[in-house]
Amino acid sequence: MKSSISFLLLVFAFSFSSIAQPDGQESIFGSRGRVNEQRGAFLWHSETAGTAARGSGNLSLIGATRYGLTSTLELSTHLAFDYWIPNLSLKKIWRRNDWVISSRHALASATPGMKWAQSHHHFDLVADEPVPFLLSTTNELLVSRPFIDRQGCNGAQPWLILTASASFSFGLPFGGYEGREMQAHFMANRGEAWAGQGFYGCLKTHADWQMLPNAVLRGGVRYYAGSFTGTHAVELDATMEFFIRSRLSLSGGCLFSLAGYEGLNRVGFLPFVDLSWYFGRHDAMQTGLFEKDVIKSISRKKRRRLF
Repeated sequence: MKSSISFLLLVFAFSFSSIAQPDGQESIFGSRGRVNEQRGAFLWHSETAGTAARGSGNLSLIGATRYGLTSTLELSTHLAFDYWIPNLSLKKIWRRNDWVISSRHALASATPGMKWAQSHHHFDLVADEPVPFLLSTTNELLVSRPFIDRQGCNGAQPWLILTASASFSFGLPFGGYEGREMQAHFMANRGEAWAGQGFYGCLKTHADWQMLPNAVLRGGVRYYAGSFTGTHAVELDATMEFFIRSRLSLSGGCLFSLAGYEGLNRVGFLPFVDLSWYFGRHDAMQTGLFEKDVIKSISRKKRRRLF
């Protein structure tokens, strides 16, 4: 606990120290204009309706690792969990102007993780019986509203993105596994679908704020309902992402869980640290979300204010 708090304080200290930069001095992104170009691309987090630009993306230890197949199609996975729960998701943008609308479709298999838990005698997470092949799927609809910082054509990038989403997850049984509910926060509500036995739905709100030229503050609230004990759960998350180099970021944050799971305290807490490397082109106005068709879709009145 003390180490995680110390880390968060360190990240905030580094972030706020950038305020003292003299006007005109280059930041970690290079020139001040380059900051405006890149920040819009980096602000479109995996929890937004946006996708990575074609041929670009990021590698993350904990968060989603993403790759842009096209300017509207993105492939992603969580590398930290692939050993236990191999997962893959595909996000597609269907509409992008003042509002961005997309859908995400994911598959995951908890079979390797449950077999690992059995071999290490973690019977609070898995039943002591043969584990068949298990598969779960998630389908999600995301809607994002970017708020544009109007600084001229080359600098018109979002400084705040608000996102709302709704998803439904369920398990596909491929055997006679009876299983048991996972006795852990952040797992009990998802475990029934992972085990191919149940389902859950999730309503989520999320915000990404360009707090400083080299720091982004992210946070969200999730509400879960499904076939787990208590039937309802709420999770909150907060993250500060600080760019220590133009394409390398260090993040620190925490997750809170409020639920009535059987045999557990009502409150769960999980701090985390993440490291991300961004690759490819991140000129948000030329690639990714803000392409020419977006600018053309803005009314003449708004275009006069924008430029």
